Amino acid sequence: MENRKKHKHVDEEREHLVVSLRSDLYRAFRRCAWMLIHETGMTPHEAHDKIFEALLKKHEC
Repeated sequence: MENRKKHKHVDEEREHLVVSLRSDLYRAFRRCAWMLIHETGMTPHEAHDKIFEALLKKHEC
């Protein structure tokens, strides 16, 4: 979308992470990311970062 905001981490180098999940967890992750993207205007990378940051903070990693 053309009206997306430029966020601070957009140009950072990206790494790939391959995770094997149960199908219900995969669908929940995709649904959560989709909601963040459409409700906030985040990019998919930003939404994925936010989800993983919350998980890591919760487990004090």
